[in-house]
Amino acid sequence: MTSRIRQKIAERHRRLKAQYRELYDATAALLFRHDPAGINFESNTDEYELEAGTILPRLRGCQCEADVRRVVHEEFVRWFGPEHAGPQDRYAQIAAEVWQLSEKQRALTGSPNLAARPVTAEPQDRYWLVARDESELLTQMMHFLAGDARISFEGDLSRCDFPSSIPRVTEEDAVLSRATHSPQLDFVILPLEHETVKPILDAVLPAKRYVRDIIHIQIEKHRQLQFGSYDQFHDGCIVCYLGVPTEFLDELKQKGILESWTTPHEDAGRWHG
Repeated sequence: MTSRIRQKIAERHRRLKAQYRELYDATAALLFRHDPAGINFESNTDEYELEAGTILPRLRGCQCEADVRRVVHEEFVRWFGPEHAGPQDRYAQIAAEVWQLSEKQRALTGSPNLAARPVTAEPQDRYWLVARDESELLTQMMHFLAGDARISFEGDLSRCDFPSSIPRVTEEDAVLSRATHSPQLDFVILPLEHETVKPILDAVLPAKRYVRDIIHIQIEKHRQLQFGSYDQFHDGCIVCYLGVPTEFLDELKQKGILESWTTPHEDAGRWHG
């Protein structure tokens, strides 16, 4: 593992610990206690921090304990492979405890859940994306959804010089709300019209600010959320809704902008391709 990769992992751990605080440590600890991968040697208590770091951002899409069990199992399959991870039933008790922890966090923070907004109970109403080219995915989505639309950015916006001619709102609302409640990050909502796409991109694309400085991006059209990229385009944290047709997603995949896309009511390990 190169020093650059180690540094990137360390930076991600620091950010996740700052975002989820006690929930991050508690999730890593319960995974270590249950030890589904058989790697608990008593002294290596931080062994499951990587898994906790990929599970927690995905809880935004979980509406029940069964959803958590699926997510936890998918992440262990991702990290350890299907044979080592074993069946989903193995993760029932872990899921129950993670769900209890997230509900406790919800009660303490007063937020509806760990998500930026409630997710519809109908699973076919959304698609999960895996990006190959994050900047081009953002560009294409902005162009496609522009018109009676708005875009929100959340993170460190100090280097994002949005033109003063574009009106802005710094308060969240029912459609575009904050994804991180503590610590509170910079937050702005901008109108997404055809004429504002380029000046907005000119502010967020240079120096990869859209992924280095900005943590969460959401786009709504006709007062319905249609696209969300959370945790700096992290895999499992990019979602779009029915306002984005599958034909368009297929086109993005053919162009090499998307690695894959899938619907959550299908086997999440079986990507379209």
